[in-house]
Amino acid sequence: MIKLGFQPLESERLIVPPLPGPAEAARALGGSIVRSPEVLERELTSDERAIYRDLSSSPVAQHILLRRGGRKCYLVATPIHRKGLPFAEIQYIGDRDFFWENRILAHAALVRSTRAVGLFVDRRFAAGHRTPLAMRWPAPRLYRPTRKEITAEMIDGLYSEMMGLRW
Repeated sequence: MIKLGFQPLESERLIVPPLPGPAEAARALGGSIVRSPEVLERELTSDERAIYRDLSSSPVAQHILLRRGGRKCYLVATPIHRKGLPFAEIQYIGDRDFFWENRILAHAALVRSTRAVGLFVDRRFAAGHRTPLAMRWPAPRLYRPTRKEITAEMIDGLYSEMMGLRW
């Protein structure tokens, strides 16, 4: 496949359970979750507002803004099922550091809308972050960059076929 220009995108995903550590649980109490289209339009950065507008008509995309201590993290997730269990697959993370510090807020937001028992997150999005209790799920995938400067870390699932599928 390398001869055709394809590069490894990911080898596995993490399945992250909604089990916070004591510090994370305490931080979550000071955070909030926003799903309102009006608030998303007003508070997202211009680039993220463009993403929201592009995907707001998707039948499966879940748009969430996590807030805590003056910081924000925009997430886009889609519901998936594995072995008969519902999960939320994270397609986009606006602020990865914020997400991993406050991921229990994402769990709280997505359990209501998708009944997710856990989050599926590409392992490359967890680089440099501890993921206690996360299980690894094999997910080998390839991508074909159109320019040499495009790296796997720059690729997310926002404009994939997943955004148009109904579950």
